[in-house]
Amino acid sequence: MHRDVISYADLTQYAEIGLIIFVAVFIMILLRAFFMKKERVEHMENLPLEDGQNTEPTVSNRDEMEQEATP
Repeated sequence: MHRDVISYADLTQYAEIGLIIFVAVFIMILLRAFFMKKERVEHMENLPLEDGQNTEPTVSNRDEMEQEATP
């Protein structure tokens, strides 16, 4: 039924244009992922773990972290 509607209304060019746009965007996303710098990837890997503060333990906040960890 859908094929009949598309063929009678001559809408096949829209399906082809949509497929071309999808493939083009997909290829651009793949290229961006492959050519991304390693530092950027590492930064993005740690984003879910960060809460806006420095996640590296320093001398000043190491004692605070140890106090929070002990009950």
